[in-house]
Amino acid sequence: MKLSGKVAPIPGFTGEKLLNTPVFLDGNIPTTGSGAKTQILVSHMPEIFTLASSPALRAFPDTEANTLSVVIQLYGYVGVVARHAQATQILSGAAYVPSPTFA
Repeated sequence: MKLSGKVAPIPGFTGEKLLNTPVFLDGNIPTTGSGAKTQILVSHMPEIFTLASSPALRAFPDTEANTLSVVIQLYGYVGVVARHAQATQILSGAAYVPSPTFA
């Protein structure tokens, strides 16, 4: 994505590389086991397909008349399909940087 001639950073990109591959962080990937071992997902991206719909906006016809407010919703659909199951592998262990935690 380009913004005013500059490339915008991709969400989750850490700027680091693992075996010359960009590394991304995602707080949605849980730790495993009682020792809170970090998980690393490795994928061969040409075998992974991401499908996304256009964003949709709607206002619900049932208004909140007692508070003079209206409920609106912005939503979209996203799906990820791996062409081959072996295209994604999971590495886990205690030797990696811990997963981010949110309070």
